[in-house]
Amino acid sequence: MIIGVFRLLILGLLCALMSACKVVIELPGGGHVVSSSSAFDCRNELQAASQSAGGRHYATSASLTPDHAENVHCEFDVSDTFFDETFTAVPDEGYKFVRWKKVERGFFGGSTERTVRLFTSGFVGNEALLSILESDQEFYLQPVFALTGGDENCDAFQGSFERIQAIVFDGYGCTNSACHGGASPGGLDLRASVAYQNLFRVTAAANLATPLQLVFPGEQKNSFLFLKLAAATNGSSLPPGGGLPMPLAGQALTANHLEAMRLWIRAGAPETADVDKVASLLGCDTPTAPTANKIPPPDAPVVGEGVQFVSGEWTVLPSSEKEVCFATYYDLEKTPGYLPQWAETACEGSVYSDYEGMCMATNARTLTQDPQSHHSIINVYVGSTSPLDSSWGKWQCLNGPSKGKLCDPTQIGVPVANGGADCGGDLFVCGTAAKKSVACRGWGPPDRAYKSVSMGGAQSPVSSSAQTPGVYSVLPTRGVITWNSHAFNLSNKATTISQYNNFLFAPQNQRKYRARGIFDAKDIFVVNVPPYRRRTYCSTYTLPEGARLTQISSHAHKRGVLWRTWLPPQSDNCTVNNGCKPNASRPDYVSRIYNDPLYLNYQQPLEFDSADRAERTIKFCSTYDNGKKFPDLLKRNSTSVGSKCVSRAYCVGGSSPGKFCGSDDNVCGAGGVCDACIVTGGVTTEDEMFLMLGSFYVVPPGERN
Repeated sequence: MIIGVFRLLILGLLCALMSACKVVIELPGGGHVVSSSSAFDCRNELQAASQSAGGRHYATSASLTPDHAENVHCEFDVSDTFFDETFTAVPDEGYKFVRWKKVERGFFGGSTERTVRLFTSGFVGNEALLSILESDQEFYLQPVFALTGGDENCDAFQGSFERIQAIVFDGYGCTNSACHGGASPGGLDLRASVAYQNLFRVTAAANLATPLQLVFPGEQKNSFLFLKLAAATNGSSLPPGGGLPMPLAGQALTANHLEAMRLWIRAGAPETADVDKVASLLGCDTPTAPTANKIPPPDAPVVGEGVQFVSGEWTVLPSSEKEVCFATYYDLEKTPGYLPQWAETACEGSVYSDYEGMCMATNARTLTQDPQSHHSIINVYVGSTSPLDSSWGKWQCLNGPSKGKLCDPTQIGVPVANGGADCGGDLFVCGTAAKKSVACRGWGPPDRAYKSVSMGGAQSPVSSSAQTPGVYSVLPTRGVITWNSHAFNLSNKATTISQYNNFLFAPQNQRKYRARGIFDAKDIFVVNVPPYRRRTYCSTYTLPEGARLTQISSHAHKRGVLWRTWLPPQSDNCTVNNGCKPNASRPDYVSRIYNDPLYLNYQQPLEFDSADRAERTIKFCSTYDNGKKFPDLLKRNSTSVGSKCVSRAYCVGGSSPGKFCGSDDNVCGAGGVCDACIVTGGVTTEDEMFLMLGSFYVVPPGERN
């Protein structure tokens, strides 16, 4: 039995802080809850309630209320300091008790002890705690029951993390006393009652050269827990000081279970919400409905070491996809504490011809955005058009307590109530309303496209880049930030998209070479794949002489099932129009997950100094599947959340799958429907892109080999 005097006092204090302590015992199917005095036996209360309109009354009052089809709950108000009851979860025949459910304002959430005790004797003499006895806000005690026999019935759990707790941490023996239960190695306790708080954004105790969090929300490659598990499953290497793969003894995680961990982390590692596909990967009989998850805002860099730019938020309606553009404004010259003088540098290049002011040198960036983001492209405008020009749109608070109120972005530090830009805090932003636009066409001033400097972007929830020592980037110290944000929402509830772009300043002794980017968009919309077909496109990119390659990556959409890249030497005659085929040799880069593409970083940059173009040419190919090998990837009008082909459809099933049918089901024969589409290049997730990405810098002739 959990008595937990100290724990209950802490819980009571939390109740006091929230001015509430009505207790609700929620009863799901499969069992009930009894109390030591029988006064709060919810099953008895249910029987009594069915016999009379009233309820039984004790020192506390109890009433029973139907909730939904299979659940009832009894609730009672604790009115004095003499309350002392033990509650036991009792499973029905054919069921077992699993745990107490972890919910907001829930007692004993995650505990697997059937019997727990609630009492108020510790409240005596404490006015803050006593005040909770007069409140009416609800707190919960909720058992979870599951059918006995067979594998764990993970459908009984609330949220993806509870399933991971039972099937991964408990199921693989991670919570036994010899591993991570109680007084465990490294002090990491993975028992259900404390696992989440011990993992989420907690720095690993391992002696790593570069510290890592155990669970870094949004990015599994930055999550030490995932790296340890993946090392056992895939044989991947751990960073120096990372120790041994996990679990240490017994079976490694299956590929499906490891993928469930990856998806959970990339969705922000929510404590109670469901992440799409996780339940199915863990073996649950019933898949969960898609949920629009949010990532908590990351910490801003230490003042004087870097700066954080926040987008504010825009709304994505249920079951929809949208690409928008909007603006925010910053001026670090008006907030000198954020920008030390040593971080300033001169601005160079024709793009700054209309800009009057200084620039800042940076050498690291981390972009964090909500998981529903399909992509983000962020630039800062340095042209002559004023931030207050009507081409940007109407400036208003995009979030926070003053959301919707008009603001002046140039009046930094002045409260919005006084006509300024301060919408109530660092995370509450003065910006323009999001306007639907592909690549920001038709939005902003006429010179926006060629008077802008890149501030990065990403497809994944978290994107980090750190420059090679001596390499740096330059940004203006003020400007209009343009956010080109494309997101989708597969859930049945509206959600919002927010972004946080962190930069670290480059010290003066780390500024030798300017960073350059690879963004090869010459064939971006070339893809054209009929239903039940599979096609591969190849092209090349030639680096300049003196290039030092630091990273390669890729960008495709969900039907881009295989990306391959070969480093130089390669012929530069390969194009998408001349039938160029993939090399027979092993590629230097392979990526198979479209929304989690591989970022291959070269700690020792690759050198390309030859005058021969072939010696500097990279070849890349991407394969797109429209239902040939992967039937679930067949593009269909009935399931597309983006573009559709309506009257230009092809047969699905029937006697002639893949036959053109326009919009006539009869063409497809018995059992067939006219529903499939050609996959073409475009901007939605249902369309495709072919885009090589990367970064490099160039050394002067005197430093080349």
